[in-house]
Amino acid sequence: MTSSKVVSRFPTLPSTRDLLRIFGLRARKSLSQNFLLDPRIIRDFVAASGYVKPGTHVIEVGPGPGGITREILRTDVKSLIVIEKDRRFIPTLSLLADAVDGQMKIIRGDILTVNVSELFPTELRREWDDLPPPISIVGNLPFSVSTHLIIQWYNDMTKRRNAWAYGRVPLTLTFQKEVVDRMLAHPGDSHRSRLSVMSQVYCHVTKRFNIKGGSFVPPPEVDATVACFLPRVNPLFPPEIPFEAVERFVRVLFQHKKSRVRNAVARLVPVALQDNIVKSIIIRSGVTGQSKVLDLENEEICKLLTAYMEVAEDLPGLLEYDNRSPRVSRMAGFEMKEDADRLFPLRRNAQDSESVTTADLHQLRKQRGRVTT
Repeated sequence: MTSSKVVSRFPTLPSTRDLLRIFGLRARKSLSQNFLLDPRIIRDFVAASGYVKPGTHVIEVGPGPGGITREILRTDVKSLIVIEKDRRFIPTLSLLADAVDGQMKIIRGDILTVNVSELFPTELRREWDDLPPPISIVGNLPFSVSTHLIIQWYNDMTKRRNAWAYGRVPLTLTFQKEVVDRMLAHPGDSHRSRLSVMSQVYCHVTKRFNIKGGSFVPPPEVDATVACFLPRVNPLFPPEIPFEAVERFVRVLFQHKKSRVRNAVARLVPVALQDNIVKSIIIRSGVTGQSKVLDLENEEICKLLTAYMEVAEDLPGLLEYDNRSPRVSRMAGFEMKEDADRLFPLRRNAQDSESVTTADLHQLRKQRGRVTT
């Protein structure tokens, strides 16, 4: 189907704004809905992607009444899959689907639980280090779920699942402006946060343009930003470290981002083990313990994380420690103290603080049955 053929059919349909009126549809505050209806902004949004082109495949998240959907179809994409949670918009979206003869598919569901790994032909799959496949994700995301959703998608990227079973699928999304500011924040910036590190570690993030709050219907109290995400071929953190461990480590650090590194790392360790373990992690990493978390470069956070994982390898249970649990649990760790004292003895100065010998480690692992003779 040619682009002109698609465009010629749209004038027979009411405008998106008229459809909202005809069907009596209003944005629901409980779902954090804010619609984009301005044609100029919608055109800029679709063009900002750079990946929505003739012959490509697109997933639109939360299309609502279909304003962005129309513009995507006008680019003559080969297929468009829209995923909408709110059943009220299925009739308006169905009008568009009927007008383009099988080019568009509607899935009613929650994007947090929908798996799209089998929706496209297998021949579209690419190796991770290849160019991105001809598939992209776009969406005017509800502010209330946007951060949770992008973190979930970073996890999916590391596991090569969901959309990223096809390769490095790019995304073009709207967020609250402050959220994108956090994603892009450099060390020392007051916006620097867990989201900054997670975004920069797993994706190339590019800010496209801002959208005034008054451009939405209804207008939110904040402005929005359109941002593009392209998964990195090689994430900045070691791929063998599970995403869950990375997210937890970075989250705990930045819960105390104005604290010294030494004090923030201590939040990852049971109180009974802090004297031994915190010092060992700091020394292994080579990062200054008196630095502030807010000032850490991504490479320094990587060194701290790697050191933490090395220590955790020899102290089963350390990764399960949760500093947010009740105080009785946070005071735990005594069952690991004997091993910690042996493996990471207290030293008076940094020169004496190297790890225990390989023979000591081998002997302890042998006692636990982790190696055989």
